[in-house]
Amino acid sequence: MVFSLFFMSMLLSLNSATNIAPQVNKDSVDDSGYSSETYESVDIDENLLTNNLGSFNGYADPTDGSVPINATAPAVNFHPTTTFNRHEFFANLKDYSPINNIGSCGYVSLIQLMSFYDTFYNDSVIPERYERKKMDATTEAQVKTQSPGVVAERWSSTSYTSYFEYCNGTMNDNLQSRLTVINNNINGTNNATNFKYSIGGWSYQNMLNTFYGNTETVNVITSSDKTQAEYIQIIKDAINEGDPVVVHLNHVGDNGGGHSVVAYDYDESGIYAHYGWGGSSSTYRLFNSYNQIYYVARLDYSSLKHSHSNNYIINGKGYCGCNLSDEVKILSGGDKTHAPVLYWMDDLYNPSSALVLIKCKNTFNMFNPFMLPGFVFLTTSTNSVSLSQAQWDAIWALGGHNYTVTIQRISAFETYNPSSTTLDFLGITSILNLNVSDYGFAQHYVPNNVTKQITKNGITFTTNRLRCGHINDTGLSQTGEWYTVISANKAGAGTAYLSYDFDFDFNMIDIDLSFWAYGEGLYSSNGTARIEYKTASGVWATTPALDLLNDVTLPCVRTNPTTYTVSFPEGTRSFRIISTVNNPSGSNNRARICIGDLSVYNR
Repeated sequence: MVFSLFFMSMLLSLNSATNIAPQVNKDSVDDSGYSSETYESVDIDENLLTNNLGSFNGYADPTDGSVPINATAPAVNFHPTTTFNRHEFFANLKDYSPINNIGSCGYVSLIQLMSFYDTFYNDSVIPERYERKKMDATTEAQVKTQSPGVVAERWSSTSYTSYFEYCNGTMNDNLQSRLTVINNNINGTNNATNFKYSIGGWSYQNMLNTFYGNTETVNVITSSDKTQAEYIQIIKDAINEGDPVVVHLNHVGDNGGGHSVVAYDYDESGIYAHYGWGGSSSTYRLFNSYNQIYYVARLDYSSLKHSHSNNYIINGKGYCGCNLSDEVKILSGGDKTHAPVLYWMDDLYNPSSALVLIKCKNTFNMFNPFMLPGFVFLTTSTNSVSLSQAQWDAIWALGGHNYTVTIQRISAFETYNPSSTTLDFLGITSILNLNVSDYGFAQHYVPNNVTKQITKNGITFTTNRLRCGHINDTGLSQTGEWYTVISANKAGAGTAYLSYDFDFDFNMIDIDLSFWAYGEGLYSSNGTARIEYKTASGVWATTPALDLLNDVTLPCVRTNPTTYTVSFPEGTRSFRIISTVNNPSGSNNRARICIGDLSVYNR
């Protein structure tokens, strides 16, 4: 096999370069830009430190006149070393941050931290149903002006008559409401008489354990009963390691009052903190109107490992805050008979990269490619690639089905060894492959359940459909592309589905899905969309195999669907794609979901 001198020289340069592992921590601080000893001058009387940590009722938004605010320091010129960084995230956490307008600052600061880790570390920290993002950005500069987070709403601007009613009424879409209800349930105060808006300060761990349904997802690391110098060092150390922290402050001279903020950066002018009173308070210095630390909390989500988020949306495409550009992900395929679709995060200015596919049995050395059983070099100007079946067949032919395939992505502008992804399916083949032309459905959203048997490649299966049809995107002229579509939202409708029944067991599918277009109006707040399966007893499982509104974000461009690999907890013979709308209305078909190519497996 012949390689260009450019690529060989690139491999050699990588071999001689220092082996720097890709950094997964959230945003390392450039220590050269900071003073290690200089802080805002604060006079602390150690005798004022209190052990009465149970009375933690944070102050409300100062725009209500509750708290006098000192003049803020001017914004510092921060020099990021990566495309997205921690300082910018918190400085621009404005429209998508919960608002502390009744003294609920403990929840506000905690959720701000969760939003950071959801964006920079793992997209499952906050379920999709609670997330809010800037969706109309076309440039990096625009998307940075509003950091991704959660819904921001003053409950007093709603029609609810009490905070108890508000939280219980909005907890399915509002993370602060959800956590507040959880905490009140733990404390036995979830009622109109005793409902508490304050977190109490010391309930983070128990509340998050309940929220995630386990004790493993997050570890809350706390520090208390320290001197002010020790607290400051703890905060500095966390920031140096890439972690913002929750800081509880006492208002000296106040009887029991305090406030919770997020400390996220520091320099010679002091420690930067988000005070939770909207965007105007996102770059205050620590001790602004408060001058005593008495508690620090840090969130450890390392049990989740890193996975890319899609929280920064530019031109309709999601970017992860981590800036890792080398991690290859397999969107679909990758078994012996199906060429894979590969994707990796890339920086916004340099999409030019090379993709290396290596076939081997055992440990390999990428810098000695001629010693390998197979070596394929591809180049692409984008950050995704769909291998042709001919390319994939050639790769498999290099060594036979007992080989694994390892994929690496290399950029000529990087000096570290890239990570790799190994396809270890070892020859698994699909039982059945379907595309939109195999169904033979009418171009009509059928108003009643219709049953149809379909046979392909000697396999016969049964479909049941409601409000599902074979739709051409040019309508009756039928000159455009065809799609299999379900639509639940129309007056007199409310439910749509397409189900599949086979006479054999299977446990995994690959399925292409997308919304028909933007503005379909289907959200977790007004409906559902799920992939469900039948249990061995023949009933639909109560827990979906995939929640299409909360577990993932369906693309809104039907010509560019996402392939989802869905595994069923037990072998099944039936599954369905089903959606509902709470109050269907209108004369047009909406909440449309396109169902594309489908592969069925039994691994």
